[in-house]
Amino acid sequence: AIKFQTYTARALTTRKAPKYWNVGDDDLTQFETFSKLDAFSLENYKKVVAYAKKTGIIFFSTPFDLDSVDLLEKIRVPAYKVASADITFFPLLRKIAKTRKPIILSTGASTLGEIEEAVEYIKSFGNDKILLLHCILSYPTDAEDSNLLMIDDLGRAFPDIPIGFSDHTFDPLTPAFAVMRGHDIGPPEQLQNFLGVHKRKMLLFHQILDGNPAIRVTRHINQADQPIFDLGGKSHVFILRKSIQN
Repeated sequence: AIKFQTYTARALTTRKAPKYWNVGDDDLTQFETFSKLDAFSLENYKKVVAYAKKTGIIFFSTPFDLDSVDLLEKIRVPAYKVASADITFFPLLRKIAKTRKPIILSTGASTLGEIEEAVEYIKSFGNDKILLLHCILSYPTDAEDSNLLMIDDLGRAFPDIPIGFSDHTFDPLTPAFAVMRGHDIGPPEQLQNFLGVHKRKMLLFHQILDGNPAIRVTRHINQADQPIFDLGGKSHVFILRKSIQN
């Protein structure tokens, strides 16, 4: 699967807000930075969706505002990702929940209470197709700060919800270790109603890795997965989001 981010600068930040990450040596504001990246039109999205469909790739996106949900509905995305920062943005959660489509919810910097409230709020609109991702909100994340035991904690707190990992490290081994921690959510057919696919793992790549490193990550994941989930010939599922940058 491949995931985009869908937003407009005017809906996401004020015009004078300072940039909250360092990219090069420019002195642009956050608004100016986002404005350089938010020009992807509906027609552009249609072309991407058509190409993804042609190549057998699942395409969906993270909307950051209500209008972006409307745009994504026009191209009929099969699922939505919600950023950690929006786990308490209830108007957005409501609009996405009402589509009745699967929701992948990142939990970075959230309290357990906030996660529980978001899950129950989404369910109140008749949508129980929820997947939670453990996430650390530092870019990049040092491998030693990944706190992978939180995958176990989320699994205990939400035993009926699939748990995965949104990885912001540069370390190709961290996602493999996450798979080894893996909250086991059962065979692939349990997820066929989630995204309509039969896959042992879904790899959601966005922003940090490219080319050969991505290949190494996949190889490490497969190596980590082999002795754990293949015993007895059973195929299970773990959800991982990893960033990719062009």
